[in-house]
Amino acid sequence: MNKLVINEEKIREAFGGTLPILRSRVYVTLGCNLNCPHCYIDAGKARQNEFSPDELKSIIDELVDNGLLYLTITGGEPFLKRKETLGILEYASSKGLIIRINTNGTIYSDEIIERLKRINNLHVNVSVDGPNETIHEKIRGKGTFSKTISFMRLLRKNNIKTVISSVLWKENVKYVKEMVNLALDLDVQELRFPIITGLGRGRSAINLFPSVEELKKAGEQISELALEFKDRLVITVDLPPVFLKREYIYSQMFRFLQYGCFLGLNRIDIGPDGTIYPCDGLTQFVIGNIRKIKGDLKNVWENSEILRIIREKTAVENLKGVCGRCISRESCRGHCRAMAYAVYNDLSAPNPLCQKLYEINLFPEEYLVSNNAT
Repeated sequence: MNKLVINEEKIREAFGGTLPILRSRVYVTLGCNLNCPHCYIDAGKARQNEFSPDELKSIIDELVDNGLLYLTITGGEPFLKRKETLGILEYASSKGLIIRINTNGTIYSDEIIERLKRINNLHVNVSVDGPNETIHEKIRGKGTFSKTISFMRLLRKNNIKTVISSVLWKENVKYVKEMVNLALDLDVQELRFPIITGLGRGRSAINLFPSVEELKKAGEQISELALEFKDRLVITVDLPPVFLKREYIYSQMFRFLQYGCFLGLNRIDIGPDGTIYPCDGLTQFVIGNIRKIKGDLKNVWENSEILRIIREKTAVENLKGVCGRCISRESCRGHCRAMAYAVYNDLSAPNPLCQKLYEINLFPEEYLVSNNAT
């Protein structure tokens, strides 16, 4: 099997010496109608001075000028700002972008459905954190499950590409097969399993975290289900490779869909007040403000001292702990650097899940490049 190596040099080589901003997550609001205890951005109340529709269009233009291909519109709950959200989705589509919108699926109308179905290259990413009302509503709130399911049925009735995003947490980690069955019943295109993190309100929700043993079991089960249903449903999971079945890791499907952490290499995220971050999980690192740089994004992206430090700290050769010894380090790149920073206050630190797996002797020996721990 050919070794997959992803680094700044390889990306620049592929793009004629440039380092394009291929991906961006743009927040239209931090306002939200729910109060989920695991929300990693601590959404709830809208911030003052959030983007106007014209500002959002200007941001898209500048991102496209810098190589943007994939755009995620998110919040908070984006449909609390219906006008801005629908307008920016339509505008982004006119630019040929591949678009996702993240929503909790509880705020919708006939107008929203009608306009969404006319938008090209759109995937509607809907949060469903359990296969039934009881589990889902433990963290999403009473009455949310039926609304969300009804929303997804409307999306599919109108041939709108739909993705279920089911955060792996203490209650639903045992029910991944049931989540797959729900996704198949709803005829969605994709089922994603992100993991709960100790960011935002998640810092105070440790009781909701599954153990690494539970995540290992879930990752292996999800791998098997992804291969079993590959002709009917795309299934992905936001876990490091060591938590997954090797048959899944080395399948072409996995190669295409699974991405390591490209912090500082192909993505920026933009808050609703214009603040630019290397990642929305690392809001401690402020690159600038899109409102203030006035068309100078390329210069900021290439020459920011903060980004220079991030690129250096997250380079594969600087990874510490078990990540520095893992055979997947060149492609995985330590997985989520925001999780590592939240636990160790160090961008070069190992992924905390992988390190814990190593410390309790569950990290497979065949994933290690040597017998000497770092």
